[in-house]
Amino acid sequence: MKKILATSLILTLILSLFLVPSASAESTLSGDFYYIVRENGTAEITGYKGESALVQIPSEIEGYKVTSIGNYALSRNENIVKVVVPEGVTDIGFEAFYTSKKLHTIELPSTLRVIGMRAFGGTPALEWHADWIDGGLYLDHHLIKTDKDKIGEVFTVQEGTYSIASSAFTDNKTIKEVILPDSIKAIGQSAFSGCENLEKVILPSALSYIGHLAFAGCKLNQDIKLSQNLDFIGNYSFRYTEIKELDFSDKLTYIGNSAFEGCKNITDVNIPESVTYIGFSAFYDCTSLEKVNLSSSLEYLGYSAFYNTAFYNNKLNRDEGLLYSGSVLISADQSIFGSVSVKDGTTLIADSAFCDCTEVTKITLPQEVKVINQQAFKGCKKLMSVNIPQGVEEIALYTFKGCSSLEAITLPEGVKHISGEAFFDCPKLMFITLPDSLASVDEMALGFYFVYSDTGSVMGYGKNEKLTIIGKTGSFAEAFATENRFLFKDRNFKYKNKILPLMNVDENGKTPQGFTLSLYNEEYEYFSENASTPDYVLIKADLHTGLGIDTPSLFEYGDYVLFANCCAPFVSGYGVYIPEKNQLMPLEAAYEQKVQGIENVFSDYGVGMLMGDTNGDGKLNIKDATLIQKHIAKNNNIKNYILSPEYQKHIPDFNKDGALNIRDATAIQKRIAKIT
Repeated sequence: MKKILATSLILTLILSLFLVPSASAESTLSGDFYYIVRENGTAEITGYKGESALVQIPSEIEGYKVTSIGNYALSRNENIVKVVVPEGVTDIGFEAFYTSKKLHTIELPSTLRVIGMRAFGGTPALEWHADWIDGGLYLDHHLIKTDKDKIGEVFTVQEGTYSIASSAFTDNKTIKEVILPDSIKAIGQSAFSGCENLEKVILPSALSYIGHLAFAGCKLNQDIKLSQNLDFIGNYSFRYTEIKELDFSDKLTYIGNSAFEGCKNITDVNIPESVTYIGFSAFYDCTSLEKVNLSSSLEYLGYSAFYNTAFYNNKLNRDEGLLYSGSVLISADQSIFGSVSVKDGTTLIADSAFCDCTEVTKITLPQEVKVINQQAFKGCKKLMSVNIPQGVEEIALYTFKGCSSLEAITLPEGVKHISGEAFFDCPKLMFITLPDSLASVDEMALGFYFVYSDTGSVMGYGKNEKLTIIGKTGSFAEAFATENRFLFKDRNFKYKNKILPLMNVDENGKTPQGFTLSLYNEEYEYFSENASTPDYVLIKADLHTGLGIDTPSLFEYGDYVLFANCCAPFVSGYGVYIPEKNQLMPLEAAYEQKVQGIENVFSDYGVGMLMGDTNGDGKLNIKDATLIQKHIAKNNNIKNYILSPEYQKHIPDFNKDGALNIRDATAIQKRIAKIT
């Protein structure tokens, strides 16, 4: 099976849903409250240093809207008697007020969606000011918990209830049906997890939030229709239930890890455009799932999201070994090899899409790709070339980890961040070009690799002392290289301290993919008679560009031929710089434009080979015709003179008819005798 977490890791992830505290050293103090700013731009209260009996949680703090109270934020407080949580707060964390022994009164808002486990545990409020009704404990319009011994097979939640708190019904083996009022907006974390006989729940239209593990392990074998106001489906929320129909709301944004794992009755999934996140194993082992239509707005698709579904297992759904849905590349067969091109229009490369495709050497991505999820190319041991399209802003966690053949890569303008271990264990990585837009690189992201013992066990980490960081002088790239003691090279090619212009810049000011002038070196200057400056300068691709194409291309320049396997914009591997015009162009363009003295590149400098020069002495003469005759008579072998296989096929074929025979020797003789 491909890319499935070990059981121990899954358990760790589940436990982390409950046990990660919000408070941290990065909290800021404002008045009596500590807070942090969340990724969505709202504030979370993480602590309280005051001594008041009445605590009014602020609705705003330092200009940030308060939407959550963090894990342990006001736990074990010795002074609080009453707390008022304002409208707008949606989350109260794990043990947020736990064992605050004087806390008698709690006022909660209608906006509250998440009440963490034991948020009010050990407080007098649950004993004196909460209401037990028919086996359910209610606190200010929120169902906090139930008594297993006092409720039967059917339980009706009181009218006017806004939410069901975390673990309210957990592991109740008796209950078969829950009747929810229309007022319910949120079902909390693990609210019904482990209720293995729960068959029927009618989800109200106001429901917008289903927390992690909410119905995990329930039967739910009757029709369950999801609310059209639902915007969040948590991790493991319906895992291994018998739910059948999934009619997702166009307000839905998040489908969590393993949310529908093992739901064997689901047959089709249509993800609305509003969804941006689908977690790992979200639909794993949904064996009847045949049709999948993914959102083009998707920003993250977790690994194995559709593994072991009818859709995934049907080979007819694959295009040359690649599994797509809409504009999303979901997965690649590990058996694919050589050069792979992702189809045009693809916008997202899913988590682990090419992970452990050990025989792939080159991956070509279309320009439409905007997001490459973590581990996308991890373990591609033979991968030597991949282009990162313009528009990608982050190189995610472990993206190229273990790509042990990768020698060079260019990150385009727009990339802002390189995440942890993105290029870890790439020991052959010699050149990486970093853009001006780059602002941060996580620790161990690039330049480090594993050191192994003779038995194959990891002994420690090594640093790639030969890695060259290529970027703009004075940029973050240079600062990063200096700080980490990597070699640094300015990305511009310079001729006598003059920076050459970038080539083939498009209408948006973007340079060709996979190209950097810093990987090209000055080779040859041509001076016409009495000239003080060269008419042109020949520059050549560095051998470590890592930008090769699969099949060498043939370029003919009059009587000369050149085979090359470099990359655009210098397809032949050679470019020409004209100092007088400060102009840069490919060699083939210079030849077509008849730049003064360009033929000397072939005759004097020795670029390419002379057609018919079978013995490789740089001249066309009778010896070449004789060698062809001897080769045909098997008295000699042209391979002893022409080492390159490409040239062996082409150079002796002087008449260009695709065959090596006596006609080629005759054609050479006619050329020498100037017979047309």
